[in-house]
Amino acid sequence: MSGKCGEVFSAAPAVGGTKKCLRTHKTIRVACFDVNPKTGKPYGSCVICVPKNRAQKTTYGNTTGGKAKRKIQNDKESIKQLKTNYRGSATGKAKDKERTDTDAYRLKCSNYSKTADGKATRKRSYDNNKLSQSLMNATARVLHGASSPLIDQHTSFDDDELREHLGSAVGEYGVDWTVDHHIPRSAYDHDDPEDVKRCWSPSNMHPMEAKANKEKWNKILPEHVAQVPAEFYPKAWAGVARTA
Repeated sequence: MSGKCGEVFSAAPAVGGTKKCLRTHKTIRVACFDVNPKTGKPYGSCVICVPKNRAQKTTYGNTTGGKAKRKIQNDKESIKQLKTNYRGSATGKAKDKERTDTDAYRLKCSNYSKTADGKATRKRSYDNNKLSQSLMNATARVLHGASSPLIDQHTSFDDDELREHLGSAVGEYGVDWTVDHHIPRSAYDHDDPEDVKRCWSPSNMHPMEAKANKEKWNKILPEHVAQVPAEFYPKAWAGVARTA
């Protein structure tokens, strides 16, 4: 879109007289402003200046100072809660599904996993979560008919109880369905034996369609937290449900 501030009208203009554009400080016709769909009011800058604002913000965000400022902003509890609420909303779930449920996204992930950076990320993740990953591998072995001393040693199950608890799932484990933790494993301290048993309690584990589990990943979703009694929350939560 070419032109100067105040010379180009919006395709769906706001109704009114005049308004000051925050970028140029010029008072121009309201018809030059798009309407913010969230508020129903005109944006602060006109249709010419909004793209310039976004480009400037993107450029600054890629600088060292911009990245540091964004980290400070994202670390605020209020911002984390807003993001969590959005991810748990119907709109957020739809957006996330739209982003991840494509062949292009799956190919991107597959290609990245084969790169040096991807392999280093996977190794770093494993090194930081050895027991958690080992228990997940042990669970798979047990569900395929083998046995594992790790299950008896670290969880609330023995091998038979684990198979019985998850045995109602239909289909082949690892293909049609996988094991999901209502409250993700990453929320628990796997250096604390009590937290490990809370994480791997029957209340926190259930079968889930493989594709849905992949989409859920390590999100802490209110509807899943509600399935877990407070005594099995991570110790760090001190009995109070969290969604961030």
